[in-house]
Amino acid sequence: MCDDAWRQVATTTKRVIDFRGESWESDALVRAVDVSGLVLSGSDFDANFTLFERTNDTPLQYREGMVRFENSSDCSLQDCALLDAGHSAIWLQGYAQNHTITGNRIERPGFCGVFFQGIYPGDTWPSSIGFGRAANGTVVHPGPIRSAAEADVNKGHLVSDNLIYDYGRRVGHGSGMWWFQAGTMVASHNHIQEGPRDAFGIYGVRFGSLGSPNYGVNKSFWTSMEVLHTRRIEISYNRVLNVVRDTSDAGALEYWGVGPWNTAHHN
Repeated sequence: MCDDAWRQVATTTKRVIDFRGESWESDALVRAVDVSGLVLSGSDFDANFTLFERTNDTPLQYREGMVRFENSSDCSLQDCALLDAGHSAIWLQGYAQNHTITGNRIERPGFCGVFFQGIYPGDTWPSSIGFGRAANGTVVHPGPIRSAAEADVNKGHLVSDNLIYDYGRRVGHGSGMWWFQAGTMVASHNHIQEGPRDAFGIYGVRFGSLGSPNYGVNKSFWTSMEVLHTRRIEISYNRVLNVVRDTSDAGALEYWGVGPWNTAHHN
């Protein structure tokens, strides 16, 4: 037996496969890429992880996945094994639409199995890093997002028949699947087992953008609901075992500060 058979490789990158277009303009997107049958093992984590800087909003430097999608549409990830991701196994960031994630085996991710990260209520930048304000609080540039409808960019996905096992290995708030400001999708026939917190964590910002910029619209309860894009998520026919093992204020299925028209049935 040669020595190479015993060689070990420590992955030092947080992303193993990165689908990322130059922008969210239609001619700059990553489109229609199909990946199937791969086995990916190991990706890096951060020594100093901070869960939130704003309510339920992951800091920019930690929006990482072993497989990551951004400025992308109509791609698929099928029948792959994603093992021992440092952060999340799959991360869909900002503009990501109509992706299919089916038949994958996800084991021991550091944070979440699948994370859908949309745009924080009121943010005017696609990267969702703030409101375009200077240090003195004045708006220096309004950004390309000028309405609640334009900010609804992470949607249209199908996530089915996946196994997510032993998640949250490095972040105790990790969930099997986590939505923040993303919606209009279906999660069905998945098996989620062994984790410290939610199997399905569905999050927005309570009362929407009250107290924050709201694209020039006068603020009220109803107009703040318009910027909550964690809506129209169907969670159905999933099997969940032995979750919420190491946290409180949680449930196998948790909704917090979300938009309307979410459904959960036959789980």
